[in-house]
Amino acid sequence: MVKKVLITGGSGGIGKQTAIALAKEGYYVIITGRSLKSCNDALAEIEDKSNSHNIDYIIADFNSMNSLQSLVDEYLSKHYSLDILINNVGYLNEQKEFTEDGLEKSFFINALAPYVLSNLFLGLLSKGSSGKIITLSGGMHPRTIQLDNLQAEKSFLGIVTYSHSKLVMMALMIGFGNTLGDTKVRSNICYPGQASTAMTNSLTPKMFPRFFRLFFPFLKFANRIDIKNPDKSAKIASKSTLYLALNTEAQIFHNCYINYKCEKVGLPNSVTKAENQNGVIRYANSITNKILGIDFINKK
Repeated sequence: MVKKVLITGGSGGIGKQTAIALAKEGYYVIITGRSLKSCNDALAEIEDKSNSHNIDYIIADFNSMNSLQSLVDEYLSKHYSLDILINNVGYLNEQKEFTEDGLEKSFFINALAPYVLSNLFLGLLSKGSSGKIITLSGGMHPRTIQLDNLQAEKSFLGIVTYSHSKLVMMALMIGFGNTLGDTKVRSNICYPGQASTAMTNSLTPKMFPRFFRLFFPFLKFANRIDIKNPDKSAKIASKSTLYLALNTEAQIFHNCYINYKCEKVGLPNSVTKAENQNGVIRYANSITNKILGIDFINKK
């Protein structure tokens, strides 16, 4: 049976390069994108570069909790198996914005969405012999998780808020991994490293602390797109994801953190603290329970 992989945000950047590589390996690849055009464009490119027609898409804008539930429902209406879930989609913005549910978008898309989708797809992933969940980290890990600032209630600053939301995601996913028990599903996190993508090219000086703004021109230059090979850096950045998906030695990994060199490294101290894991999971669960009516903590 052909193995299936779902890649959120697979219509561009690192996700699209991951989709191309896995399609070449014989996987049936399903990507998500925010619009019909972005999905169709990506579908055509993935098919062309992989020489595979086992590609499908689901339109998902990640702008509400219901959009996540709709993504899952549409997947289940079309497919009866899932071998790998890759939580790849990311969000970075200069201004503070909110979802239709009133949730701050950096927190919702970067941290809460991977946790919710992993829970909602867990039953399907558990049916196979070796279900995998791979979640992409990013940004510059801050030293601490601010449990009183999870939705940037106290402060918001582009890259700082983005980095904090990715750290919160790590605590959520490690806490989630601890609950999998005897299931055959393995969950891991990977850091892709620097890449020139639509998101990184949207960076502005206002997204950085004042001191770092002095160096913004150099950062922008380092993240410039190679006109001759625009997919080069995203392809390189997909290596850690592909390592967890395909490499034989990585098949036994669970609740591990893989860097951009495909090396297993230690988790940030703030992520390993039980109080942080429990705190973010309780907070996330209070939101999902209120909006979706699902209690992930007591459901397992």
